[in-house]
Amino acid sequence: MWSVLASCVTVVMFMASLAVEPSCPVCSTYEYEVRLLERVLSNEMALTNTLNKITKTHAKVEDSLKAIQAENVKLNTAMYSLEVKKQDINNKVDGFIDAGIRNLTETHAKVDDSLKAMQAENLKLNNTIHNLEVKKQDLNNKVDGFIDVGIRNLTGNVKQMSTMVLSFVAQTSKELDTMKVTQFCFKSVLS
Repeated sequence: MWSVLASCVTVVMFMASLAVEPSCPVCSTYEYEVRLLERVLSNEMALTNTLNKITKTHAKVEDSLKAIQAENVKLNTAMYSLEVKKQDINNKVDGFIDAGIRNLTETHAKVDDSLKAMQAENLKLNNTIHNLEVKKQDLNNKVDGFIDVGIRNLTGNVKQMSTMVLSFVAQTSKELDTMKVTQFCFKSVLS
């Protein structure tokens, strides 16, 4: 700081030594030097004030810069921790998604296998039902055939029995008539 001030004073003095003496007869060399010295002192005071202001501003800028750097460190730390958390969450989400897809795939495979097994069982059941329906129809046909044969046989037997009963009744009737005649004759012979 003082080196800057000393440099400024040196420059001013050098310029004063090169300054041309005024052509004005009223101004003396002494007066000229006094004015020049007053200007140099005025400039020195202005430079000192400026230097003080610059020093204060520089201190404030350094303090602000340190605060900004501290905030920057905090922000970088927060961003890093957020990035780590984001990566952790992404890993967890990816894990959940992968597990969900695996579970869904396994469940789908199990459901698909169960569906195939059910379809196979359904096909077996349909085949069994079809076979039972065929057997039922065959049994119905046989029962209908047996019933038809039984009815025909029964009808034939009934006709045959009717004929035999009629024939028996007719024969019995003849025998009865014969017995009556014989009894009549026997009663007449006895009487």
